[in-house]
Amino acid sequence: MLRPTPGELLEGLRCELRDEVLPAVPAGFAARQLRAAIHVLGKLADTWDVQHH
Repeated sequence: MLRPTPGELLEGLRCELRDEVLPAVPAGFAARQLRAAIHVLGKLADTWDVQHH
């Protein structure tokens, strides 16, 4: 199996957005959209490797 897997890449992206980018975004519409995208990335990361094995 190749490393990192697509699920691991998605999780890494999610963590960077959550930990590094989101704190720098002012409260408001953009921050809400970013939180929604982070949530979707988490769902994808949790299921991608299982569904696409």
